[in-house]
Amino acid sequence: MENILEEFKNYYVEVKNSGKYEKIKDDYYLALNEFQQEYSIENFKNMILNDYVLGTDNKFSLCYKIEFGLYKFAGPGIGGSTAYKYGIYYSKDKEEYRSSEHGYESNPEEQFNKIKNDLLKVIESVKNANSVEEIKDDYSSLKSMPLFINKLIYLYLPNKVLPFAGKTHIKEIAKLFNINYNENDSSLKINFLINKFIRSIPELSNEDSCILGNAIWDFHLLKSPKIEKEIENKIWMYAPGENASQWKNCLNNGTMVLGWDNLGDLRQYSSKAEIKEILSNDSNGSNMNNALANWEFANVMKPGDIVFAKKGVNVLVGKGIVESDYMYDETKESYKSYRKVNWIKNDEKILENNTKLAIKTLTNITKYKDYVKELESLYIDNKKELNALTDISNTYDKYDFLNEVFITEPQYDTIVNTLLRKKNIILQGAPGVGKTFCAKKIMYSIMNEKDDSRIRVVQFHQSYSYEDFIQGYRPNDNGKFELKNGIFYELVMEAIEEYQNAKKNNTEPKKYAIIIDEINRGNLSKVFGELMMLIESDKRSEKWSINLTYSDDEFYIPENLYIIGTMNTADRSLAMIDYALRRRFAFIDLEPAFENEKLKKYFIEDENIDTEVANRIISNFKELNNYIKETLGKEFMVGHSYFINQQLGSEDYENIYNDIIEYEIKPLLEEYYFDDKNKVNECLSKINKI
Repeated sequence: MENILEEFKNYYVEVKNSGKYEKIKDDYYLALNEFQQEYSIENFKNMILNDYVLGTDNKFSLCYKIEFGLYKFAGPGIGGSTAYKYGIYYSKDKEEYRSSEHGYESNPEEQFNKIKNDLLKVIESVKNANSVEEIKDDYSSLKSMPLFINKLIYLYLPNKVLPFAGKTHIKEIAKLFNINYNENDSSLKINFLINKFIRSIPELSNEDSCILGNAIWDFHLLKSPKIEKEIENKIWMYAPGENASQWKNCLNNGTMVLGWDNLGDLRQYSSKAEIKEILSNDSNGSNMNNALANWEFANVMKPGDIVFAKKGVNVLVGKGIVESDYMYDETKESYKSYRKVNWIKNDEKILENNTKLAIKTLTNITKYKDYVKELESLYIDNKKELNALTDISNTYDKYDFLNEVFITEPQYDTIVNTLLRKKNIILQGAPGVGKTFCAKKIMYSIMNEKDDSRIRVVQFHQSYSYEDFIQGYRPNDNGKFELKNGIFYELVMEAIEEYQNAKKNNTEPKKYAIIIDEINRGNLSKVFGELMMLIESDKRSEKWSINLTYSDDEFYIPENLYIIGTMNTADRSLAMIDYALRRRFAFIDLEPAFENEKLKKYFIEDENIDTEVANRIISNFKELNNYIKETLGKEFMVGHSYFINQQLGSEDYENIYNDIIEYEIKPLLEEYYFDDKNKVNECLSKINKI
C-alpha cells in the first residue's frame, strides 16, 4: 500500500505542476459557483416539481442542466442510462410521470417532495459525518439514484467526496489504494471513505477537489488496463445525407450532420422511445432505426470516436475523428444537429468481395472487428501498417472476453486459473447460458489471440467412439479398412510439435484446446480409453507415454493442450459421470445472466432495446427462474442466450419476443413439466408480456 501511495503522491505533484488541469479547474469552478448560488439549500428546499424533472418542456430544470446543460461537466458526468436515476421524470411517450419507487406515479408532486426531503437529509448527513457509519442514505425513494446522489453531494460538498459517480469505478479506485470497504455499502459511502483516506495523507489533506479527483482518475487509468479497454473509442458508419448529398458541406465545415430537424434539440429527450414517438409519421426508413440514430448521435457518440462516411452500400467517401460533443444550431436552415469532425481521409474507396455497408444513417460497428479491419485497410497503403492492423485485429485478452461474455471478472479469473492449473474443465449449466460460446472465448483469452487453427470443437453423442476420437480402422473409398487418426489424435500431434519447437527455441509454447460439447452424452470411458490416465494434469509429459490400442504408437498429451467440456444440467438423459472422470476434470457452474448488469447494457446498446423493455425482459426471466428453482432446482433455469442477436431492437420486437417464448421457451418448459400443464401455464404467465 505504501508503494502505491508514494507512486500516486509523486504522480500528483507532477501533473499538478504541469498545469494539466488548470482549464478544467476554471470551467469547473465557474459551474460549481453558479450551481451553489442557483441551488442553495434554501432554494433547493423550495424547488417545485417542474423545476426539477426531465421530460417536460422546461429546459431550465435541474435534471436537464445536470444531464445536458451548464452542470453537465461540474463534477462527475452521469449522462445517458435511464431517467430513473433522478427518482422521478416525465415520460412524453406515455404522457405520465414515472418514479423509480412506483413506476407510474399517480401523485407526482407528493413523490417529488418525498424525494427532495430525503435528498436534503442525505446532504445534511454527509455534511456532518466524520465516518461512514454516520451517513444515512438508505431511503426507499432514492433506491435508483446513486449516480445523481454522488453528483449532488459533490456539487454541495466537494471536500467530502470525490468527483466519481459509478459504483464500479468507485470500488476499483478503492481497490487500487487497498482501502477496505463493506461490499453492501452504497457507492456514496465508499466514495466518502476514499476521500477521507486520501485526505488523511498530510500532503493531500487540503488539495483542490477538482484537481485531486482528476489526478486520481488519470492515475487509475494509468494503472488499470481494464478501464482503457472499457473506454476505447467506438467506430461508426455514417451516411452524410441521402447518397452522400451533404458530404461536401461536411468536409468543408469539418462536421457531421443529421437532418431530422422536426425533432429539434436532441438533448431534450430522455429515451429513444420519446424520439420514436415524434418520428411516428416519418416515412423515411424505420422509425426504430431513425430514433436510434438520433439517440446515439446525441448521447452515445463521443469525441475520439472514428467515423467512416459512406455513399450507397459499397462506397466509402471518407474517414474522420469526432472532435466535439453534440451541438444544435437553431439558426441553420436544415441539418441543425451536428458534431465537429476532423476528416482525415476524403477519397472514395469502393468495397470489394461483396462486402456491403450498413444501410442505416448511423451504425455502431465497433464490435465487428474483421469488418472494421477491412474498412481500415482501404485507407492504408503501407504494407507494414496493414500487417500491424491484422495483428491487432486478431489479439484477444481478458478484457475482450469481459466485453463479450456475461461473466464477472472474479468468475473469469476463477475459470482461467482453474483451467491453467487442472488442464481439464467442464462448464456446466442450464440451457441457454452460453457454455460453448464461453469455452471458445476463454481459450482465445489465454491464447491472447483468435486462432481457430489451434482449437477443435466436437460434439459427443451416444454412438461416438474411441475410433472417432483417437484412432481406429475405417473403410476407405476402395471398400477396404485403413487406420485413421481421430480429431483428438491430430490435435495432440500438432500441440506436441509446437511444444518441442518452443522448447528448442527457449520460447513459450502456444496453447491448443479441444472443446467437447455435450461431453456427458458420450460413453466417456469408452471414448477416452487408455487416455483417461494421460489427461491428468500431472501426467502431461513424454515420460508418461503409452502404446495406443490400434497402432502400438507411443502417445502422450503435452502440457500446452487443454480440454474444455460443456454439460447441460437440465438434460434428463445424462449419462453417469463416473468418479474416474470427475477426478480429472474441474466442474464450473455457469448461470443465467439476468442478474448481470452487462446483459442490460447489451440489450440497450447492442439489441437497441429501450431501457424499460430491457428491464421488463430481465424482470420476467428473473421471476421465471426463481419459480423454476423453487419447483425443480437451479439446474433447470432458462438462460439468456435465447435473446442474443435476435434483432429485438426492431419495430417488430414484441412479435420477435413472442416467437421466442412460443417456439423456444414454451417447448422447453413443457419438457421440464411434462406431467403438469398448470405449472407450464404458471411459468408462461410470468414471461408472456413485455
